[in-house]
Amino acid sequence: MNVERETDIEALRMKARLALLENKRLVDEIVRVKRELLELKGASPDQLQQELDLLDAQLKKDAEALNAKAREAEQSRNGATKPNKNRKKREHFGTREGQKTLPITDAIHDLDDADKACASCGGDLLMWEGHDDVTEEVIVVERRFEITRHIRRKYRCKCGCIEQPDMPVRLVPGGRYSNGFTVLVAAMKYIDQLPLERIVRIFGREGLVIDSQTLWTLVLALATNLKPAWKRLREEILSADVVGIDQSPWKVLGHEKSWQMWTLSTAKLAYFDIKKSKGFEDGKRVLGGFKGTLVGDAATTHDSLEASLPITLAHCWAHPRRDAEKLLASDPIRAQAIIDFIRELYDVEDEAADDIERRRFLRHTRSRDVLRRLHEWRLEQRPLPSSPTAKLLGYLDNQKTGLARFLEDPRIPIDNNQSERGYLWVAVGRRSFFGSRSELGTEVAAIFYSLAETARRNGVDPKAYFTAALDDTLEGRAIRLPHETN
Repeated sequence: MNVERETDIEALRMKARLALLENKRLVDEIVRVKRELLELKGASPDQLQQELDLLDAQLKKDAEALNAKAREAEQSRNGATKPNKNRKKREHFGTREGQKTLPITDAIHDLDDADKACASCGGDLLMWEGHDDVTEEVIVVERRFEITRHIRRKYRCKCGCIEQPDMPVRLVPGGRYSNGFTVLVAAMKYIDQLPLERIVRIFGREGLVIDSQTLWTLVLALATNLKPAWKRLREEILSADVVGIDQSPWKVLGHEKSWQMWTLSTAKLAYFDIKKSKGFEDGKRVLGGFKGTLVGDAATTHDSLEASLPITLAHCWAHPRRDAEKLLASDPIRAQAIIDFIRELYDVEDEAADDIERRRFLRHTRSRDVLRRLHEWRLEQRPLPSSPTAKLLGYLDNQKTGLARFLEDPRIPIDNNQSERGYLWVAVGRRSFFGSRSELGTEVAAIFYSLAETARRNGVDPKAYFTAALDDTLEGRAIRLPHETN
């Protein structure tokens, strides 16, 4: 019998009685075998009794633990216990944390008139007010495309004057597709990372026949209208004192060599710009007149920018940490020592949390001491000159000024992970639709990725932001940036 599916209470009770009897038999057998074993080993009567007492205590403890689990299960079934926050919810049965409020429609299930007579006495069954059983079920309402015909009434005067109402402002004047439709396509491509050809097939299954060129025309029109916000986003980031910088490959069809997706990043803002290279000249174009501290890796381009522009370069501690993790396979002792030093630096950051003055104090005392001990340890090492260990130790020595830069200003993050995390949508997108077809396409991608990632960092739904920004520009207002819409 499967007790988990059995609904007959008497059958379950009988099974429980049999289980208790079998359990008692097994306990008696354990005691007997334990006694015989101790006698064979020549144990004294006192030792024998002591061992049996310990065994009896352990069996009682196990039985109490089992009963406690049974009581917990019973209370949970009756709703008397609080849910375990550490336990992952079964999403296919339960509700989701953070689930937005969905529209609710009541489906009333009633008895047929023929079933409203009591099966026992034949009397009428009366509705038991306040005792309805209510369960919820999430259903799918299929998307449906419709055509709205805008009929503009005309009025004329005997003198020849004609008046009629204006059309609602549309992104593409006289176009066939609504503003909301355009925002949907842009969100599907640059948030959901769907190629336009795939969107064409999805829409086709839902009854709309359209081609990818039409979708691209709409996306381009939206990007053109949002471009002023993209430019202002760059200006705001460049006005910050501390900015993260990074590059990642981006494929442009027809070019053998990948272009580079540059990113400038703060905790709340993200700006992307796709250039032909990650060299010095393109770096100057991206940075413009920036005069603060750049946080990034030890790329030669970054060193050249620091040497030529009024900027200061702070290096990221996540890079040597990742190199040390790779080194664990070939030189585990030294690699673990480096990891432990870096972990101490991160422990200080965790302890300081968001208190900038406490971070300043802890960095000046504890973090500085960690770097001093790391430097002393590094000088004691004698790895093989061409080994990966020597390369990592050389990196720590050559970049020690940039790596220690965070000690000077508590606003400088210890790593550049916020910039690298901003590449999530970019990384998925370039695998999904293999980059851009043209230089214009790179700009469109940069505009949408910049605004979408900035929206995400500020807790704003990117698709809703595209809609709000489009409304701003069509109504003649300056486009609000995502952090200005809250």
